[in-house]
Amino acid sequence: QGAAMGAATDARRPYFYQLGAHSTLFALSTTDLKCAEAYFLGHPEGAIAASPVCAGGQIFIAVNEGADYAMVHVVSTDSEGLSLSKTFDPVRVKGHVVTPPLVDGRRVYVFTNLGGVHVFDIDPANTTQPVQELTRLIPTRKTPLVGYATVREGKLWLGDERLTMYELQPARKELTRRWSRYEGEI
Repeated sequence: QGAAMGAATDARRPYFYQLGAHSTLFALSTTDLKCAEAYFLGHPEGAIAASPVCAGGQIFIAVNEGADYAMVHVVSTDSEGLSLSKTFDPVRVKGHVVTPPLVDGRRVYVFTNLGGVHVFDIDPANTTQPVQELTRLIPTRKTPLVGYATVREGKLWLGDERLTMYELQPARKELTRRWSRYEGEI
């Protein structure tokens, strides 16, 4: 089977993680490209629109499953990068994920084409629940629009109908809007 998107890489592990066109996530060796492990994700063909990302031994994969929603799957790896397993039940998000999630330290940001933002926190020391959804912005758009974002040190800049800067406040579990500019100019 062909590939659905680009692969996810983890600089600390000797594997990259490639989604098949449907159903399966493959762990491929970075030295010889041999498949070391396959994990059944169950995604249908055409449901992946954004490459997955790795962070903290976790692989974040967004599957656009319905007409107006996606499921964010998180797959754990062991310290060697194998033993792929489900971290927790997938999180349903409103809208489709059409841009790759962004990693900022121990946080992963997932964006939807309806304006939703979901922030996940990774705590590798927490063996029972290493990933938790920290906060989210509820989508406000009715019509899909691809937005582009960048994040650094807890500050998020999101460009869609405008450019908006948010600041993550982890202790309060909030993503606070600091400013919004250029309405209709982007």
